[in-house]
This record gives sequence, C-alpha cells and structure tokens, in this order.
Amino acid sequence: MKNKRLLSMLLVISMLLPLASCEKDKVTDIQKDTSADMQQISENNPEETETVSAWDQLVPIDYEGYDFHILSYNSAGLTKWLDAEEENGEVLNDAIYYRNRAVEELYTVNIRMTAFDPDTTYSSMIAEVMASSGEYDIAVQWAMYLIGAASQGMLYNILDIPEMNTEAAWWNKDSVQNYQLVPGKLYYASNALYCNIIDAAFGLFFNKNLIESYSLENPYELVNNGTWTMDKMYSMMETVAGNTDGLDTRSAGDMYGIAAGWGSGAAFYHAYGLKYGEIDPKTNQMNVAFANERAILASDWINKILGDKNLTADPQYDTWAGESFTTGHTLFICSNIAHTASYRDVEDVSLGIVPVPKLDDSQERYYVNIGGRNNPLICLPADQTDASRTGNILEALTIYNHEKVTDVYIDVLLSSKYAQDVETRDMIKLLIDNLTYDVGFITIPTLFDTWVAAAKDGKIASAAKSIANAVQIEFEGYIEKIEALG
Repeated sequence: MKNKRLLSMLLVISMLLPLASCEKDKVTDIQKDTSADMQQISENNPEETETVSAWDQLVPIDYEGYDFHILSYNSAGLTKWLDAEEENGEVLNDAIYYRNRAVEELYTVNIRMTAFDPDTTYSSMIAEVMASSGEYDIAVQWAMYLIGAASQGMLYNILDIPEMNTEAAWWNKDSVQNYQLVPGKLYYASNALYCNIIDAAFGLFFNKNLIESYSLENPYELVNNGTWTMDKMYSMMETVAGNTDGLDTRSAGDMYGIAAGWGSGAAFYHAYGLKYGEIDPKTNQMNVAFANERAILASDWINKILGDKNLTADPQYDTWAGESFTTGHTLFICSNIAHTASYRDVEDVSLGIVPVPKLDDSQERYYVNIGGRNNPLICLPADQTDASRTGNILEALTIYNHEKVTDVYIDVLLSSKYAQDVETRDMIKLLIDNLTYDVGFITIPTLFDTWVAAAKDGKIASAAKSIANAVQIEFEGYIEKIEALG
C-alpha cells in the first residue's frame, strides 16, 4: 500500500492498464482492450484531456490505517460500485478495485463495506447512531427512509463539512438544491460515488428495425433538433399498434406502441420539467405541484398513453408485456439505462435509446427521471468521529469516480460493448446530463401513489387541494423537527 509507483499508476486516465512494476510485468487482455478504448475516447474528445484534474490536486494525509466503513444495502447493482475485493479481469470490478486502492494509498486508510437488506441497513445505522459508536462513516440508503432519519437527528449536515464541495461537478446539483428542506441543511444527496444513479436514469428504448419498416421519423434526429415531443411519440405508437394475430383479444402476438406501466408515470411526468412537490423559498413550505395547468395537461397525456390498452402493453396486467419489446412486438419500452445490456443483443431488436419526450415544443430541454422512492442516496450518520476525515475520503472516492470510473462505465461498457452506435452513446450522455430529483417524490412517499390514483381517474385538479392539505401537515412536521435540531 506504501508503494509510490502504484499511486503514480493510478493517477493516469488509462488507469485500467496499470504500468508494469517489478512485481507484475504482464497485463491482462481486458486491461489492454480497455486502454485502447480509453485512448480512442481521448482522441475523439481532445478537450477532455485539457481539463485540470481535481484528483491530481488532492493532498495526501496519513490517517494511520483508519478503517473507513461504508454501510450499504445488499443490491448487487449498488454494491458493485462500492467495493471490489480483488482484480478479476472484469472492467468495472477492476476500476473500482483501483479506485479504492488509490484512495487507501492517498490517505493511509482501509476501505470497508457492510451490506444488509434495506430494512436492516436502515435500522443498523439508527442503532449505531443512538449508541454513538461511530461505526459507519457513510451510508447509502433508500431515499424514502432518509427524511425520517434526518428529522430524528440521525444524520450529519453535509454542508457543515468544508472538505466536500457540493457545488462541484461530482455532486448532482439538482439533488443538492432540492434536498435542502431547511436552508443550509443538507442531510442526503446524490454524487458520483456510485454510478448506480446512471443505471437508474429512465429513458425510452426503441426498436430501430420497426422505425425503418414503418417508415417513421428518426427519433435521434428529432431529439437533436428539439422536436421530440409527446405528439411525435404518440403518432409513432398509433402507426405501429394493431391487431396483427387475428385474435379477438389482446395478446403477445399483437403490435403495441409502448411497453410501460403506471410505475413509469413519474418518468413521463418528470420529463415535462414538472415535480410532484416543490419547496417555496419564501415560506420554506412544500407545495403540491401537480395542480397547475401544465401539470394537468401532462397528467392527461400520461393517462392517454398508459391507459390505452390498444397502444400499450402494461406489465401490471399483461404477463407478456415485458417480453413484447424483445420479441419485436413493441416500438418503445420505458425503462432505465441498466437494461441496455439485456436489450443489446436481442435478435429481433436493433436497439436505440432517447429521452422520454418533451410535453410540447415550448419546452426548452429534456428532463430525466432518476429512479424513485427506492433510489439510493448518500448520507453521513450523525455520530461522526472525525467529519473532516470523512469529508476528505468521501470526496476523493467521488472525484476519482467522476474523472475515471464514470467514463469507463459509459464509454467502455455501454458504448463499446452494449450500445450499437455513436448516437446511442450520445443519448446516454444526454440522459445523464439531465437527471432531475423531486423532493416531493421521496419526502412524502405516498404522494406518487395518490397522484397515480387521481391521474387514472382524471381527477388531478379536483383532488389536488385535499392532497396538498395532507402533504402540508406531514411536511411541516418534518420541518419543525429539523429546525428544532439547531
């Protein structure tokens, strides 16, 4: 761990091809392939090589072998971004392995991870904080749990740690802004520590074969010229959908415009630049935000799409809906980026991906839903034994991911191995650059369910007032508790 040549090796952008040392005069084939990929990426994006590296500016500190302890819930899709015990030739695993070793070398620490099921993860963190054990330095928790922990004084204010620059590019600005329930108090947020936030970003996968065979407009071109709207998508869906198997009932043999259930409703709603709840900066109160004219129009559109069984294969009702895209019977499927790999090599699908469309031409840009109430967020247990040390280590891990691992994941895994063209790579970049977080979505977890029920019945406008009153009472209770913490 004291080997300085190892540290130098880890500081180069082609960290997946470690420099030869006295102990290792060979590199694996996977490292050679990755180095070539990263070199090509650098040549195609020369401006990226001119950026001053924040990692290179970090100053070594000797924390005397401190065990830096990460608490996570045991989802393989999450823990793979946090820990790798050894090199195994798999690109992502090795990238995380090198990152952890680099930070351990920089600060003379040992990075450890403990993972439980989500409920146990939360209860374990609360128990350790109440015992003031200082067992866990950081935790990754389901978003919907965290308002309770914050209001009980179980979390440390991230903004009180100057070692962490939440305005930097490796922190998600939208989460930092939206999750300050009380000005100057940020108890959880999203950053580049775990690329799971990329996996969770929602988009629309489409079958390029069907686009061609039905002579439809190119979705990529529509996105690039800013005219990818609900009208365009709906028109395409109507063109493709139809009873093609000759049976009187809907079946897997028919054609559909989209595979999506009401669980995807938030992906459409957020795509229109809307939120379920917004905090008024003047009053510091959260207001229900789906009763205005645009939100009602959006809700009607969503109901029009998701509620039409002739156009939509709904996984909640149709057992075959999830497979309708892979069998070539559905033009679109609303899903997150994590599914890129599973759709990439399907025989009947030439894969494309675009953002969920704008509501209309007046919308300036695209917005991308990031997971849901179970979306993982970073937090710091309140019983910090050295908040400055935690800040330095967390920031270093996050910076390293931002500068090295995130690009490896996007450019090597998604583009070089799974995605089929440069346009798809560019669309994935667009999705990641437009992630949006909704304070109402996680602060009041039942808010989404209430919205779904009202949207299905076309009663958003009439139900909004009663919903707002209930939300206001619950939200004010949380705020009062947080303000009382001082």
